[in-house]
Amino acid sequence: MSAPANNDDLKNRYYLSLIVRLTLDHYGRLIQGELVDTTATFQRRFTTLPDLNDAVAVWLNQQEQNEN
Repeated sequence: MSAPANNDDLKNRYYLSLIVRLTLDHYGRLIQGELVDTTATFQRRFTTLPDLNDAVAVWLNQQEQNEN
């Protein structure tokens, strides 16, 4: 297990929430999904797991750009 962050590290961070909504069939397979942030500035739909990964990558890149 990793060591807890010290207070100086926590002062330089901010936390965001990302909502993943999934529609699954009765076998638990993905039918469709949607990725939404809580600020309503990002929304992306997907139908495959690679598309979900791509959507998360786009969102993370957007967060990095917003910080600069």
